[in-house]
Amino acid sequence: MKDVPMAASEEFKPYLEYLDKEMSIMGILSTFSVAVPAFALSQLLGDNKGLAALWAAGKPTFLAAIGFCLLAALSFYRQRSALAYWYGQLAIAIAPGGATVSACETPIKCVESANSWNTWRMYMSAFWFMYGGLYLFAIAFMEHGSNILSPAVLIPAAIALGAAATSWYFRKRFSDRERPEPDLYTKARATIRRCVGLG
Repeated sequence: MKDVPMAASEEFKPYLEYLDKEMSIMGILSTFSVAVPAFALSQLLGDNKGLAALWAAGKPTFLAAIGFCLLAALSFYRQRSALAYWYGQLAIAIAPGGATVSACETPIKCVESANSWNTWRMYMSAFWFMYGGLYLFAIAFMEHGSNILSPAVLIPAAIALGAAATSWYFRKRFSDRERPEPDLYTKARATIRRCVGLG
């Protein structure tokens, strides 16, 4: 592959800045997903007897909430790593003499790969894990989490896991579409939104 002219390489600088900002956001979200369970544990395992009793009663639900938050942190981190990879490949592709060592045939191919749903597949999954974790923490702190097998715990946890897995699958399987969801899913979502008065 030939080197990219300096003028052309300037065209890709805004996209590099965009990736850099997205990587920063992923880092913040990953940190948040670790900080929430760390803070909760520090309070639950502290000297407060009321919180200690809450921990004893709802330990399985608290542990499930921690697990969901850590899955969110890992997913955000993996998303950040994927973006960092394409940031590096694009930076190499537009650098003088770097075109021969980049994984991309052209800088525009780097942008297309970085912008594909396949690259972003961990993003929505991470949010679903985070939603599940925060919900389980709320249930556990409201003293409804003592029975981890109760529907109030199991159903939302199953929904969050299913949504995370489905989101990941759609973005991997249908990465070449403008929207990754199959037509049936899109129609079903539109119908639900109309039924609840949102669309």
